[in-house]
Amino acid sequence: QRGHQNFIETQGPIIACALVGGLKHPYTCAIASLLLSIGGILYQVRYFYPTPLVSGTKQPDPRSFAPSMAT
Repeated sequence: QRGHQNFIETQGPIIACALVGGLKHPYTCAIASLLLSIGGILYQVRYFYPTPLVSGTKQPDPRSFAPSMAT
């Protein structure tokens, strides 16, 4: 849900900037928007399917860090 919320929050300003910038530089804005879309898809895939940092090890449980951040 966090990754989806991040996408929803930034979608409006990005579309507005792409539309305004596209008036003067349409190809540049089209390529930048395409790269942003591809990056968003890759971000979502990596967020939902993380891989271990080192082969054969487990990812740390994010809940295990919660007590240390409570101070």
